[in-house]
Amino acid sequence: MGLFENIHDSVGKEEIREIGEAGLELGDEPLEFLGKTSKNRVKKMTKLALKRAKDRRQRVQFLTDRILGLKSEEFVADVLDDRKVQMTPADFCFVVKWVGQWSWQRSLEVYELNLRHWYSPNARMLATILSVLGKANQEALAVEIFARAEPAAGNTVQVYNAMMGVYAQTGRFGKVQELLDLMRSRGCEPDLASFNTLINARLKSGALVPNLGIELLNEVYDDMVAHRCQPDLWTYNAMLSVYGRCGISREVGRLFKELDSKGFLPDAVTYNSLQYAFAREGNVEKVKDICEDMVKMGIGKDEMTYNAIIHMYGKQGQHDLVLQLCNDMKPSGQSPDAVTYTVLIDSLGKANMIKEAAELMSEMLNAGVKPTSRTFSAMICGYAKAGKRVEVEKTLKCMLRAGIKPDHLAYSVMLDNLLRISDSGKVMKLYQEMVLNIFKPDHALYEVMLRVLKKENREEDIHRVVKDMEELCGMNARVICSILVKGECFDHAANMLRSAISQGCELDRENLLSLLGSYGSSGRLSEARNLLDFLREHSSGAHQLITKSLIIMLCKADQLDDAIREYREARDFDLFCGSLTMYESLLQHCEENELFAEASQIFSDMRFYGVEPSNNLYQGMVHTYSKMGFPETAYYLIGQAEEKGLLFDDASIYTSVIEAYGRLKLGQKAESLVGSLRQKSTMVDWKVWNALIHAYAASGCYERARAIFNTIMRDGPPPNSRFN
Repeated sequence: MGLFENIHDSVGKEEIREIGEAGLELGDEPLEFLGKTSKNRVKKMTKLALKRAKDRRQRVQFLTDRILGLKSEEFVADVLDDRKVQMTPADFCFVVKWVGQWSWQRSLEVYELNLRHWYSPNARMLATILSVLGKANQEALAVEIFARAEPAAGNTVQVYNAMMGVYAQTGRFGKVQELLDLMRSRGCEPDLASFNTLINARLKSGALVPNLGIELLNEVYDDMVAHRCQPDLWTYNAMLSVYGRCGISREVGRLFKELDSKGFLPDAVTYNSLQYAFAREGNVEKVKDICEDMVKMGIGKDEMTYNAIIHMYGKQGQHDLVLQLCNDMKPSGQSPDAVTYTVLIDSLGKANMIKEAAELMSEMLNAGVKPTSRTFSAMICGYAKAGKRVEVEKTLKCMLRAGIKPDHLAYSVMLDNLLRISDSGKVMKLYQEMVLNIFKPDHALYEVMLRVLKKENREEDIHRVVKDMEELCGMNARVICSILVKGECFDHAANMLRSAISQGCELDRENLLSLLGSYGSSGRLSEARNLLDFLREHSSGAHQLITKSLIIMLCKADQLDDAIREYREARDFDLFCGSLTMYESLLQHCEENELFAEASQIFSDMRFYGVEPSNNLYQGMVHTYSKMGFPETAYYLIGQAEEKGLLFDDASIYTSVIEAYGRLKLGQKAESLVGSLRQKSTMVDWKVWNALIHAYAASGCYERARAIFNTIMRDGPPPNSRFN
């Protein structure tokens, strides 16, 4: 019957039913068998009705074949003007639909010519062309046609549903919701198809956040019930899919039981959604039970079934089972599709079985299955994980030769691959291509990229990347400053920090400390002070943070006198109570420079302001007080720390106190300290025993020192060789 006979034959009775419905809807050739679409209803069609439907189908098929047989330079108008068959408005609806399965451009020509020459717009024709354009991803054209449709044709539930389907095709859930609201505001009540389309849009709109996804689903379901739209099997299948993707298998099981109680028989889609939910959580036994139920119901496992199981076993690392399932597909009449191969390659790549993954890729190509962007990305990730950088680059080139645009993952892995070898030229070339295709690196990639560019002094490229982060990625100055700091582009970060503060952003403590640390380590104190002066002037409420940061920077730059002076000025003016980091920095440098008196005063201030010491700070102050000749105070601090659950593994903490006791000829107190240690631990470090022996020896108590040595020999650790 023509080149496209098989297409039309496959439509069969379903198309006959639709033609019948069109007659009722348009008032053209009303047929007595029209009503609810069902297989049982078709069987009750009269002979006359069947003949009419068959004649119409033949007319539609004849015209469709002629239009699709046109050469590129020929026009649809030539076929329609010929008028070899008499066509009704309903006939033209099906011509638009059937032609649209192969060429949306030709389908649009038929639609436009109908409006221009023969028939006024009607709801069915408008809905049909919108559906064709939606499936062809021609959203802009669909929006234009919908916008200019006459109210009589456009303000019907059928047209709104078709336009919602256009947005749902690309997962634009928000636009579908807007259209549903517009539909209601114009007095057009949504039907079951409207709500099903809304659910479909949410399914395609991206990753489902569990709470949000379920909340939206419940809202749609409640709305359906409020409008007396009872869910059908499609609705239940969509809801099962949402719950499954959100990982709520309990609700999946409940819905499955409810479906049965409503009199719906589960189909392959139902079982696959059910199986996906339990496979996602790795419930092997439940997945096996579902497969058995499918077989009992006479529903065979299809590619979706196998893909879910393969993915489950892949995540569990059972790669032998993964490969076995792939081999089992073919005898059961199922061929691995692109999704199957992608899941297999991804699983093997993550398991470092890159050789097997590459063999599967070759098998996929030999089988005539076209890899998708995700397939190539999985292969690229596998090679990158195995450290095969050359293969990563080759796979990307193969991807481009195949006419497949890399996705975000492929670009990111490839960019990371180049960054690891610090090839800044290739990095910028790939980055520019990535941005051109509207993909953006994540923050971590930007950090590494900036670090490489800074290392090679590519200032112009750094400026370009910063500009992209602002204009293309929409990042605010504070976020960019943080990325620049982590990318070690400190001068750029300082400028961006000034910009962030001028824009009213809060001062980020970590960014400021990193910047000042860089200035301090490179001796650029004047630049650091200029930055801090700017911050003092423009950042309200951040004076304490600025002062603390300055003190920490001065300590790291070994400008301890200046740090102490800044600290005292701030303390005397009661500007702040300090922070643990600042106190640790001051006290550490005071101890290193043997400014013990200053350390003692700062520590007292710290306790007065209620700042709790850390483990390291306790240890440092024990050493400080011991060196000052205040072992009692040092020992008291040890007790305080232990009461707070802080334990000291460093024996030098105790030896410094014992040595201080020894210098004051207080050997018995030193021995008391060791005794308390023996009560807490069965084994006392030999360094502690040695310190005690030295303490007694320094006091001239040689007999007591000898007794301690005998104790060590009897039940202590092996003594230092100097006492053997």
